[in-house]
Amino acid sequence: MAFVRIPGPGLIIPNPRGVGGLTALNSKVIDATGEKFAWIGQAWWNDDDTSKSVERVQFLFGAVTKAGGSALTVSHQNVSTSPPMQPDETQDGTVAIANADASFAANTWYRTGTFSANRTVSKGDLFAVVVEYDGAGRLGADLVNLNNITPTASYPNDRLSGDSLKTGGTWAAAATQTNLLLEFSDGTFGQLGQGGWIASAIGTTGYNSGSSPDEFALRFKFPAPVRVNGVWWAVSGVANNSTDFTFLFEDAAGNDLTPPIAIDLSQAGLALGGFYSKMFPPVELQANTEYFSTLRADTVNNVTISHFTVNSAAHFAVMWGGIEWYIASRTNAGAWTPTTTQRPLCGLYVDAISDGAGGTGSVRYHPGMMGGMRG
Repeated sequence: MAFVRIPGPGLIIPNPRGVGGLTALNSKVIDATGEKFAWIGQAWWNDDDTSKSVERVQFLFGAVTKAGGSALTVSHQNVSTSPPMQPDETQDGTVAIANADASFAANTWYRTGTFSANRTVSKGDLFAVVVEYDGAGRLGADLVNLNNITPTASYPNDRLSGDSLKTGGTWAAAATQTNLLLEFSDGTFGQLGQGGWIASAIGTTGYNSGSSPDEFALRFKFPAPVRVNGVWWAVSGVANNSTDFTFLFEDAAGNDLTPPIAIDLSQAGLALGGFYSKMFPPVELQANTEYFSTLRADTVNNVTISHFTVNSAAHFAVMWGGIEWYIASRTNAGAWTPTTTQRPLCGLYVDAISDGAGGTGSVRYHPGMMGGMRG
């Protein structure tokens, strides 16, 4: 087996420039008759089928008040071209959310029933999913928030996907990143747009050298042999520039594939929160083999990492890395405890892939100086 170098800087999976939008949820409220919220984008899923049938959708409620008895209607619709990027407000298939539905509740990940008519889509088909009050309108002082993800200037919405909110009879961009899961009739999942984040919760964890656990990792596998030459972590907070930590890159047996990479924050920029990347001599990884990219706390000062949660581990299938990428934790280099429905904001630099020409591949330790930081 030989590795073929990817031209330029290689692949970054996922791109750390996109993680800024995954540190917070952003709620948009409908609290009047006629107000509506729409997720808009291109159908995408991770397999080779030429078309699929959208049977249900899943999304996240924010704050909800339903004392007045209001019910909702969810529909799929075409996208208008005049004006652009808003639903055409013709319901092509609908599903009701009853006021009495116990899952219609604040801060709850919601799975709809089946649409009255499924929507057959090909990859790249543009359409909208719309939430609004049913024919009885908004009752009493009821309100419904839809929780989506805050985009950042460094990772704006795809211009062919996004969210829209109708208030006062007018549609306007909601300035949020779509947080909607498509569920197809064959039981697989997709989304509106490729590779975006979908989260039922977003959070942080602070820990230090005296904590249990004191190490968190991205546990991952690749479906084919690859060569990795760097890692990055999103660190949402540190106590001060004495809050040092170490990157470890290990196999499932706990063997170091690179020397431990100490991060000395006295060498970092003035803004200590953000993402930290570190390069190292390339390491060849076997297919379908478990590895860990670890951040170990080294001082009594807390380092805080960001992570997000999905309602089901199967939902990771539509995101970078798929279902084999999730968080794990341990104490004092002990046994790993996985959480298959949560993932840290962490990624890998891939500089080469296998050419597939025979051999089983191996993992090689490359000694030498650690590389510099790549943004």
